Amino acid sequence: ASSSSSSSSPPGTLRVTVSGKSSEHAPGVVVGSALVPGFDGVEVEHAKLEVRQGRVFVTSVAKSEGTFLGGSRLFPGVSYAVPEGATIALGEEGAAFEVEQRDGGAGTGGVDAMSQMMALQFEATASAEVKEALRGGE
Repeated sequence: ASSSSSSSSPPGTLRVTVSGKSSEHAPGVVVGSALVPGFDGVEVEHAKLEVRQGRVFVTSVAKSEGTFLGGSRLFPGVSYAVPEGATIALGEEGAAFEVEQRDGGAGTGGVDAMSQMMALQFEATASAEVKEALRGGE
């Protein structure tokens, strides 16, 4: 992983910060054990980071170990908007990192509000089983 603070980053570049060290990646990168070495339960291909409509999204692609966004377990194969400053963790040990979009994130404030509203609506109308699963119950 190379550190870079270059202002010549292409639009949409993702800056991933692990333990204070930053590296830049193209959208669509799949992160895992190479990004956060030394943690049990982090798969080689664990989570995919993308940029859509100026927002960063994370999708868990791990087969067994969890992917967490702000402490909440993500459902595999479902894309989640990453709020600014949120922490993503891979595996049960919590190999954590932060991701931010470099250049090109303008005009997306309403997208986060809409995502939050949709999540609240989904949770309000979900069955008891779904609500339990969202809270991390098995």
